[in-house]
Amino acid sequence: MSTNASLSPDERKQVSDSAVRWHNAGCLILPATPDGSKRPLGNWGDIRDGKRPAPSLDATLDAIRAGRSDGIAVICGECSGHLEMLEADTTDIELVAEAYSHIERAGLADIWDAIRAGVEERSPKGGLHWYYRTPGPALG
Repeated sequence: MSTNASLSPDERKQVSDSAVRWHNAGCLILPATPDGSKRPLGNWGDIRDGKRPAPSLDATLDAIRAGRSDGIAVICGECSGHLEMLEADTTDIELVAEAYSHIERAGLADIWDAIRAGVEERSPKGGLHWYYRTPGPALG
């Protein structure tokens, strides 16, 4: 596979540093495909399900440094300590505020506050991701 020069050395270091932080937080991370799709490299379902071992942190960092990956994929579920992710595929902050008002009226503000206490990030397309852990497997 050819080297992807889309990231500068400083950007590659930022991605590598982020990979280390997610790994140290007990999350399963895999190198992402270098096409911007956010998909993990290779067949990740077997890794998530424990049918084959995950690549080491060093192997993931090597893929980033070598340009075989331009990001990381954080795998949710039991393999990451019951990590879940809620996604808002919109850049319209007013729409997110409107959703919150519905949540509040439904008496679920405490749940929303618990979700927001996790990690919040911008998605590659400008939406929002909220990562949080549950006390056990997801119910849905």
